[in-house]
Amino acid sequence: MTGELVRVGAAFGALAAGAAAVIVVASLILGLPAVNPTSGSATGTPGSVSSPGPATPTGSARKVPGPPNGAIVLGGNASTDAVGLAVVPGRRVLFQVSVVDESGNGVDGLPVRIHVRGRGGQAANLRGRACGSGCYRAFADVLSPRGVSVSLGPLRTSFVLPEAWPPPFATVLVGRATHVYKSLHSFIIHDELGDGREAVRTVFRIVAPDRLSYVVEGGGSAIIIGDRRWDMAEGSKRWSETPQAPITQPTPFWVDAIDARILGTARVAGRAAWKVSFYDPVTPAWFTLLIDKANLRTLDMRMTAHSHFMHDTYGAFDAPLTISPPG
Repeated sequence: MTGELVRVGAAFGALAAGAAAVIVVASLILGLPAVNPTSGSATGTPGSVSSPGPATPTGSARKVPGPPNGAIVLGGNASTDAVGLAVVPGRRVLFQVSVVDESGNGVDGLPVRIHVRGRGGQAANLRGRACGSGCYRAFADVLSPRGVSVSLGPLRTSFVLPEAWPPPFATVLVGRATHVYKSLHSFIIHDELGDGREAVRTVFRIVAPDRLSYVVEGGGSAIIIGDRRWDMAEGSKRWSETPQAPITQPTPFWVDAIDARILGTARVAGRAAWKVSFYDPVTPAWFTLLIDKANLRTLDMRMTAHSHFMHDTYGAFDAPLTISPPG
């Protein structure tokens, strides 16, 4: 992985371009299949950052159907495959499983079993039937499901469903939290990004409207200010300056939020938070956020996209951070 991290400069410049950038980052660092913004490549030389745009798998990927309307949506992984779960409340509860491989293709022909645990000892063991590329569905007479385990042959992915059933929608809450995110002056992100095999840990410092710096654990670092950037490769003591397409920060990693639901509450560093999940069809990816109840700041984010599994924690909101050119 050390050799891959040498190329991190261009990739993390792309982070500042917007929601699709996380895919580009992991693609370069871990040698994953590339997923680029449709508005242009963000994986060229340092400074070749494109403007924000939707992310789409490269090549002729077999598109996986999105979650049904009104679902509770959760993301996970089975080794390097992304696994999405959609649960639609009703007289008969619908369970839809999405399985996406490292290249963004739906994985077909799997022996998918869906194990459901409900309130009061109810249980069901279901066989998923094909509903499209990488899509498997089943129905169960379990009124209030509490947990779901999805078996893909020898691999199993487990999901915890909310106590309140059905959980309330969170469309307005996520919209307000997104506005708060974009309105921040400064903050720090502790990021862990993996592909199901290994992970890269990075600390980002962000100052609006156009400043960002990062340090990769065991890797390189960079500073971006306006139309200039400076990169330092792993093991080097010299900064390399290059032109930079102007960036806009803060920009959240999600573009859209479909089927946003409140899963429950949590505490983060002593603060009460809403736990919400949603599906972003633009990336595409499954998200779970912890949103501060008092000020609607995003405290924690988990993202599941094809072969890109990300966990971010946020802090130092509007602190007096300074990002300056290297001295």
